[in-house]
Amino acid sequence: METHLGRYLSQLEVVDHIDGLRLHNDPSNLRVFEKNADHLRETITGIRPNWSAEGFAKMQIPSHQRKGFPLIDTYRQRKANGDVRLQQILLALLKLGKDSPHLSGTLHHLEQAQIDYSCETKIKQALEMLSL
Repeated sequence: METHLGRYLSQLEVVDHIDGLRLHNDPSNLRVFEKNADHLRETITGIRPNWSAEGFAKMQIPSHQRKGFPLIDTYRQRKANGDVRLQQILLALLKLGKDSPHLSGTLHHLEQAQIDYSCETKIKQALEMLSL
C-alpha cells in the first residue's frame, strides 16, 4: 500500500482489505484508515460477533466473577493450528480462482493439510470443516 500511495504509512494508519480476504492485496481491494477506531467503525458496526458457545457462556457470568476463569480464545487456537491461514486461502480460491497471482505460493498449505481444492464443492466442504 505504501508503494501505491507513494509514501510511508503512519503508525496509526490501518490498511483494510475491502473484501475481507487478507491474501487479496490488489490496490483496488485496499483502503487506508487514519486510525483503527475509524477502521472498526466502518467495518464492524452492526455486525454481531460470532462467539463460541464457551465464550458466550463466560460472558453471562458477572464480570467481577470472571477473573478466575480461563481465557477463551478460539481464534488464537485456530491461528496457531494454521486453520485461519487455510480458511483465508480457501475463501480466496472461491473468490479469485486458483490461477490468481494473489494465491501464488499458498496452495502448498492446502496440499500439506491434505485438502482437496479441485472443485468448488470440495472447497466449501473444507471451509465448513475448518469453521467447526
